[in-house]
Amino acid sequence: MNEKVRSDEDLIFFSSPVSSVLTVYPVKKEFIVNRGGAKSRYNVPEGFEILHLDLEQMFHVALTNTGIEAENTWWELGFDPAGEINEYTALRMTFTVRPGHTRPPHGIRMVFEELGMKTQYGHRPDLDWPEWRGGVGSGPCELKELIFHIGMAVKNAVKDGYQFDGPWMFRIIDVPDKGKCLESFCAATWIKPKRWHVAPS
Repeated sequence: MNEKVRSDEDLIFFSSPVSSVLTVYPVKKEFIVNRGGAKSRYNVPEGFEILHLDLEQMFHVALTNTGIEAENTWWELGFDPAGEINEYTALRMTFTVRPGHTRPPHGIRMVFEELGMKTQYGHRPDLDWPEWRGGVGSGPCELKELIFHIGMAVKNAVKDGYQFDGPWMFRIIDVPDKGKCLESFCAATWIKPKRWHVAPS
């Protein structure tokens, strides 16, 4: 999975002049908005953790006065695996706004609900409907665990025949009966897994 995610430097290099780059430090509980060369730093109030759905507020801040709507706008994820504390905790992650992005037809989709329910779906060319790939509720998710969650999704999907094309994209959506959710999607190709056969004697 790691080679499919661009580094922070790559994200900034490929950004357009009007692009916003959001860098989040979940453990330090702060984030930085870089827009047009100007940086603004923000701190999370003491006593609070940064949760997955807190990205909604950070996306809004990053897009202030840009004319881009925060809801339904895609952001490209970047992170440095070498900068993680361990597999469960990421020190830094970067989101670069991609307002012209449209979701690919095939790949892996994950939805994070505010109360902690995480669901996964596989979009394959041989199926008329998304493939249900499981769901689990574990309470509100801390953002520092995001890389671990998508890493597990990739690991399981690869076993089932998916080949990832990347990158991982994120956006805030409003789902009926569930409220605001964080949606993620990574383009992937599904190849029917090979089956074993008895060799002729």
